[in-house]
Amino acid sequence: MSQTTLSNLLVYLYSALTPQNMMWLGQNLIQRAEKESEMLRPYTMDEINAMIDNAERESATGEYRTNEEVFKGLLSEDELNLRNYEQEGSLA
Repeated sequence: MSQTTLSNLLVYLYSALTPQNMMWLGQNLIQRAEKESEMLRPYTMDEINAMIDNAERESATGEYRTNEEVFKGLLSEDELNLRNYEQEGSLA
């Protein structure tokens, strides 16, 4: 949204809302922005290292699923056959 559009919206809201409604709206906008910024934050190096450690541990103990297991049920049989052909050069 352009700066001009936002400015026009503010002018309209100033004329249409009571001070109490403006405060309510401002508080709700701040809360929503804080929630969204928490969801979009980048991973820390500690979090990345923990994910890698967990994946290595699962791999070492056999607690993982193959690509075929992950995609089974997500892809149709034709899509799985095409995937196998692309990987192995033969249709099932």
